[in-house]
Formats: sequence, structure tokens, C-alpha cells
Amino acid sequence: EKNSVATVLGQGDPSIPTVLDKNKTYNQPSDVYRHHGLWFTIQYDTILGGSWVNGIPVKFGRMMKLAENNPDHFQPYSRKVWEAGHRIALQKAEEARLVFPAVMATLR
Repeated sequence: EKNSVATVLGQGDPSIPTVLDKNKTYNQPSDVYRHHGLWFTIQYDTILGGSWVNGIPVKFGRMMKLAENNPDHFQPYSRKVWEAGHRIALQKAEEARLVFPAVMATLR
């Protein structure tokens, strides 16, 4: 299903729907966190092997281990990383635009 949480989160993980509101449609991953907040993180990380006490992780599960090794996905770095990547993509697009006619000429 297009709007299933597993699809939206891109995980294909069958355990995700077990911790979510089955009557709610989530169109973006951010919708899950906006609706459930820290509760979702705790529930999902626990399913993936984590252990939490009073909202504090005492043993990281797979979700928190991935987050630990992905700092540019989270604030304050996420916007800066996106901007840098976007700048590079624009530069590469401009380079490609400039060489495209010459490349096409060699293929004729």
C-alpha cells in the first residue's frame, strides 16, 4: 500500500506497523514522529533490540545504532549537509550542461 508506514519509512520492516496507530495515514516519515514523538522511537528501537528506562536509552537497538552513525541526518547538521549536497549537485548539473553539446557531437 502506497501510504503504509513501512513504505513511507522505506524500511519494508514488518515490525513498524505493530507500534503505530492503524487508523492513521502517514504520508511522510516526519508524520510518524510528529504524531508519536519520542514514543515511536522508544517502541521501535525496543523491537530492534534496544532497552529504555524512563525515556532514556540504556542499550541501543538497531534504530539508535543507525542514528548514532548518521549525524548529518539530524539537526543541527542536516540543513548544512543538504545545502552542501545541493550546491554540489547544481555545480555538476552546470558542468554537464556545458559539456553536453560536445559529448553529443562525438556520438553522431
